Amino acid sequence: VTVKHVKDERIDFTKTRYISKEHFEKLKNNCNPKAGDVLFSKDGTVGKVVPIDFEKEFIILSSLALLRPHKDILLQKYLEFYLRSPRALNEAIGRKTGTAIRRIILKNLRKVSFPLATFKEQQRIVEKLLPIIDDFQEIQNRLNRVPELFIKIRQSILDTACEGKLTKSEVQEWEDTSFGEISSLITKGSSPKWQGINYTDKGILFVTSENVGNGHLILHKKKYLDKKFNKIQQRSILKKGDLLTNIVGASIGRSAIFDLEVEANINQAVAIIRLNKNILPEFALLVLESSPIKTFMHGNKSDSARANLSLRDVSSFPIKVPPLKEQRNILRTYNKIMHNYQNLVDSVSKIRIISERIEASILKIAFEGRLVKQDPLDESASVLLERISEEQKKVIKRKGKV
Repeated sequence: VTVKHVKDERIDFTKTRYISKEHFEKLKNNCNPKAGDVLFSKDGTVGKVVPIDFEKEFIILSSLALLRPHKDILLQKYLEFYLRSPRALNEAIGRKTGTAIRRIILKNLRKVSFPLATFKEQQRIVEKLLPIIDDFQEIQNRLNRVPELFIKIRQSILDTACEGKLTKSEVQEWEDTSFGEISSLITKGSSPKWQGINYTDKGILFVTSENVGNGHLILHKKKYLDKKFNKIQQRSILKKGDLLTNIVGASIGRSAIFDLEVEANINQAVAIIRLNKNILPEFALLVLESSPIKTFMHGNKSDSARANLSLRDVSSFPIKVPPLKEQRNILRTYNKIMHNYQNLVDSVSKIRIISERIEASILKIAFEGRLVKQDPLDESASVLLERISEEQKKVIKRKGKV
C-alpha cells in the first residue's frame, strides 16, 4: 500500500500490488499496520490521514508513516483528528524536504509538537468531534460526486444543442452530411524530427496533441520551431478559425478551435478541419464534442499498439448542419446556459472551500482546549507524560539498547 491507494481517508485495496509471504514475514514488525493505528502520508501528497479500524495483513511503503498510540494513554481518534488539524498539517508541511518529490522524513515527523490532553478530556473532545467531523465528511463525499454529475449534465446540454432540441428548431431544415463535405481542407501535420528540424526558443508555434484540450487550447507549455518548417509543411500551416482534433493515442476526441493570429503548425497527432462558409467553427466544435461523434471516433480506432484515427475517418464524421441563423441561435442559447452552468460549478467549489475551512477551524479550537470544558478532577497530563516515559524505557530495554 502506498499513498496513491489512500482515498477519502480509506485504503483502496483494488489496485495494490503483492509481495511473497516470506518477504512479508521479514517486514511485518515495522510495516504491517494493525487495528488502532493511524497512517499519515509523508511523501508526495503530504497530510493524508487514515485510521486503521480493521485487521488485515498488508505492508505500507515509505510514502506512509505508521503511528501506533499507547492504548491507555492516547485515543486513536484523538490522534487522527489532531493530524488532520491545521496546527499539525502546517507544522508537518513546514518540515518537508526535497525538491522534485516533497516529503517529510520520519526524524522530522517525530518532532511535530502534540497537545497531550488528559485521557478523559481526549474522550470528551472525541465525543464532541465525532458527529461534527462525520457530517463534514458526508458533505465532502457528496461534493466529490458532484464533478462527475456536472460532466454528465454538460454532455447532456451539448447533445441537446446538436440535436436541435435546445431551441426547438425545425430540424427538417438541417442537412445530413459529413465533415468532409463541409470542409475545404482536412489534413494533419508532421514530426519535425522527420524533417531534421529541432525545437527553438522562438519561431513558429508548434501545436501538438498536448495543446488540444476539451473545447479549448492548452498553451501554458508552448513549443517553437524554426520558420523553415512552414516552408516544408505548408499544407498544415494553421489559420485562425481552424478546428483541431486529436487523432492519435489516449487523447483522441479532444477538440478545439485555433483562435490565435500567429504563425503556427501542427504535428502528426492533430488533424486540421478547415470549414467552408456555411458552418460556424463554434457549432462544428459542439458537434465534435457530442456523444454520437465521440462514439464514432472510438468505434473507429485502430487496434494497433497506438490507437489512431485516419484522415478518412475524420472526413466521414457525420454532422447535421442547420441554417446559419439557427447555428447562431443555438450557440447563443447554449452559451447562456453554460454561463449559468459555470456559475453553479464555481458555487460548488466555493462550498467545498468553505466546508474545509469550517472543519479546520473546529479542529483548531478543539486542540487549543476550547471545544470542551476541562475538568480539574481529571488525571494531570504530566502524569500521562510520566507513563509515556516509562513505556519508552520498557521498549528500549526489550530491544536490548540498555
